[in-house]
Amino acid sequence: MMVNFKSKVITFSEMSIMISLSFILHSFFKILEMPNGGSINFGLTPLIIFSFRRNLLMGTISGFILSIIYFLSHPYIPPTDNLAKIIFSIFLDYILSYSCVGLASIFNNCSFNNKIKIIFGVSLVHIIRFLLFCTSGIAVWYVNTPFGGSVIKYVFIYNLTYCLPNFIADLLMCFALQKLCFNFKK
Repeated sequence: MMVNFKSKVITFSEMSIMISLSFILHSFFKILEMPNGGSINFGLTPLIIFSFRRNLLMGTISGFILSIIYFLSHPYIPPTDNLAKIIFSIFLDYILSYSCVGLASIFNNCSFNNKIKIIFGVSLVHIIRFLLFCTSGIAVWYVNTPFGGSVIKYVFIYNLTYCLPNFIADLLMCFALQKLCFNFKK
């Protein structure tokens, strides 16, 4: 009984530290901030590491908590007067896009080597986030595409501008911290 309690305390303490670190990296150490939302930063790396160290549920919970904290401290309300689009956008851009970080851990029990697990886990999280951002962007910008032209092309290029560097940054950081931070099951 005491071992189980101690294990939970350690897990939730680690979760709190990683959420705090993610918030700090995402909020105060931005490499580039985009005009209509999104930025290049290392904010997701601690949660990806936490997901790999723990499991899908703990990673998802930590992402969900960070999404609430981040939205309350840095709300970005999309430029539309349609309440349904605003709610839809907030749900995709914050709640789902941060909560999906737990999916990185689904490759923990695979027989791949650790580098392949990292590539698959980080890739899955970033592909899903990119698709969520694009879906949200299409809903918001469908009527008023900046600079005219195709909304899909605009949203794809805009989101790729910061999602791809974030993917590369998270992948490199996870490789660099693999031996120190990851607790892969053999």
